[in-house]
Amino acid sequence: MENTRIRRAGIGIAAFAAVAAGIAGVPEASADAVQCPQGVWPQVSSSTLYAGQTYTLTAPACSGATTAWFSVFSKTQNKWLDPQNVAMTLSQSGGNAVFTASWTPTQTGGNEIHVIEQSDTTTFVSNPNTVNVDTAPSTGTDTGSADSIPVIGGLLKLLGF
Repeated sequence: MENTRIRRAGIGIAAFAAVAAGIAGVPEASADAVQCPQGVWPQVSSSTLYAGQTYTLTAPACSGATTAWFSVFSKTQNKWLDPQNVAMTLSQSGGNAVFTASWTPTQTGGNEIHVIEQSDTTTFVSNPNTVNVDTAPSTGTDTGSADSIPVIGGLLKLLGF
């Protein structure tokens, strides 16, 4: 019974990887891809995200992984966003190998960030990180139009205010 569950879990993970490969166009996510043993998911450098601002994505490197890519799936638009398969840089952080990359979301709404890592023999798929991207807040420097002031608005506009 226990072996059946393990096999079913493996088939489920392989099926996910095959679907991800077909949808995202990620050739590295083949049917033999496995989930990273650490159960990692990509982290974002901020918990509040705004369109047009740049953030750092970080994902712990799975055992032996030397290359990684990330892609973003828009839950709002139900499609993969471009660019896809963006290369990540491998580095050391606190004695641990991590992959990092910069990400500048261009659209608001719900997104899933997916990371695929590759070793010499294994392709790893991360758990997706679901994030929400909002419109950047106003800077507060625009005070409005002087011509909207009742009675004297038109005069102020003629004077250049």
